[in-house]
Parts: sequence; structure tokens; C-alpha cells
Amino acid sequence: MSLREAGIIPDPSLERDGDFTEAAGFSAARELLALKDRPTAIFAANDSMAIGALSALRGAGIAVPEEMAVAGFDDIPLARYMDPPLSSVHVPICELGARAVELLLHGITHKNDHARRRERVSTKLVIRRSTGGESAERPPPKPFNREKVSV
Repeated sequence: MSLREAGIIPDPSLERDGDFTEAAGFSAARELLALKDRPTAIFAANDSMAIGALSALRGAGIAVPEEMAVAGFDDIPLARYMDPPLSSVHVPICELGARAVELLLHGITHKNDHARRRERVSTKLVIRRSTGGESAERPPPKPFNREKVSV
């Protein structure tokens, strides 16, 4: 659902440009933290930028998700191992790559003899602790039990 459909007017002052790197996410989060009326959530254009944002928030002593929620896009494997695990929009990257190769090969063999079209792949929101959800993929560690250790 878009912001407008939810009755929320987008605020361009809360948007930051980035180059899809951890450093860009770190820098953008620092800028957002400096705002007088800072946001309570960050949605990054990819998981790398979200990971950079998590680092900036940790460095500033901001609790995630209690003070600021963070989500990314791509659902890279590392997302589930972050602390806290990163909520993300899952993109079926293998399906996307296979479809891109099919279209490329079709374009090469048919030159300009094909209709232009736009295709979409299904995505899925994966809720983890960075937005207040529970992560079923990585349970909290069990307490250390000294009695069961043998040397």
C-alpha cells in the first residue's frame, strides 16, 4: 500500500539519496538522527544501506526497534544474522536473474522484432526483530551452562 493510499503525505525532507552501499546507509541515518523531528523508522532501498543504518543507530545509542525501526530491500542472506535481525522485502533473486537471461537471449536472437513489456516478480515482506517482529530463523542464544562443559 502506498503512503498516499494510507492517508500519509510523503515528506521529502525525510528522504536521503544513497548509492546502495553500507556507507551511504550509515551517512543517511546520521543525517536523519540530526533532524529536530527525526523519524521513528527507516526503510532503506537495499539491505546494504539498512545494515549501514543499523551501524549508525548502534553508534548513536539508538535502540532498534524500540526507538527506531529499520527495514531493507533484497533480503540478502546476511539480513537474518544481523543484530537485531533485519526485516526486509524478499526478492527471488534467482528467478529474477533467470528471467533476465531469458529476455536477454530472446532480445539477441530476435533483435528489434519483439514487443516491449514490463514484467514483475513477486516479493514478500519478511518481518524480523529490526521492526519489532520475532525472527523464527535465528532463535535467541541459550544461556551458557558451565555444568555441561567438559575439558
